[in-house]
Amino acid sequence: MLKAAHINGVRVCVHINRDEFYTACDRAGIIVWQDFALQWGYTTDPAFTHEAVRQVQEMIRLLYNHACIALWCTQNESSFHNRMILNPVLAQAAAQADSSRYVRATSEFSEHAYPGWYGGHVRDYLTLPGTPILTEFGAQALPSAAEVRQMRGGSQWPPDWAGLAYHDFQYDQTFHVAEIELGDSLEEFVANSQRYQADLLKFAIENYRRHKYTRIGGMFQFMFMDCWPSITWSVISYARVPKQGYHTLRQVYQPVLIGTTLGRTKILVGMDRGGHPRPLYVGCWVVNDRHEALEGCRYTVALEKDGAVVAQVEGCAPAIPADGVATLPRLEIDQAETLPAGRYELALALRRGDELLSRNRYPVELVKAPA
Repeated sequence: MLKAAHINGVRVCVHINRDEFYTACDRAGIIVWQDFALQWGYTTDPAFTHEAVRQVQEMIRLLYNHACIALWCTQNESSFHNRMILNPVLAQAAAQADSSRYVRATSEFSEHAYPGWYGGHVRDYLTLPGTPILTEFGAQALPSAAEVRQMRGGSQWPPDWAGLAYHDFQYDQTFHVAEIELGDSLEEFVANSQRYQADLLKFAIENYRRHKYTRIGGMFQFMFMDCWPSITWSVISYARVPKQGYHTLRQVYQPVLIGTTLGRTKILVGMDRGGHPRPLYVGCWVVNDRHEALEGCRYTVALEKDGAVVAQVEGCAPAIPADGVATLPRLEIDQAETLPAGRYELALALRRGDELLSRNRYPVELVKAPA
């Protein structure tokens, strides 16, 4: 499922996984950022430091021969004491146990971005992180309704929120930051929750990817899957049922990704109240993670209604550099002004000859100025 979503690196966050997992990553060519099992703050007792040194070196001896391991990280979200006292000691101990791999003392709070979940708004992802590698970002989403009903408090409607909290559900963030609508049934609530997570991941990842190597070189979405029946930031539930966010990852992690930055979902077309024409222009960009330049490509921008194309334009793409990003000439969908107001999908596609390189989609609503 990782490979199907085009994910080539994972962070094993604050735990050690089963040996079968690392063997599978070895074979699949998926690199691993391996955390040591320490998080936040601990006692300042020297005996604790001594035991932590022993255990971090034991972890490295256990996993050393797995080719997938790219680096060791000795703690997550350290307290001040740990950052200044404990982490340097653990980092030195890790480097002594393995001089061949990079060692990170800690995964910092500054590397964890949660706009639209712990505060702020999804649009805040437009502000690029001040770190080259983002090790956490995302939002919670409920698993399927059938799975929620098996949890404490999930079999009644509305749910028993205290019961769902036992399964890690965050009430405050769900309703007061993300402002996810409860709906009239559990099925509606699940759909609203999963849609919010998927939309957030699409907005964040597309923005980060089109700025590759300018302010960000890599990212780890938090998190991929659950280890027990819970309501978390995962895109795969404990029962291995994909959430909508997983399908979004498959789309936005395409090695070649065409996209656009509209800045809005409601678009005025035709004439505005001042008698000025409002043409629909769409400017696209392409992220190319391949180690080859893409030349001779063409791209299409279409409006679809109920799965049928109702307007479409096509353009020639400039050369797209290997492992780079290119901006495509914007296209005008001149037929848009003749279409009735309503909801559509903006469908993008990039092709080289008969090869379909990338597809992407965005919901839009065309609106007309009142007469």
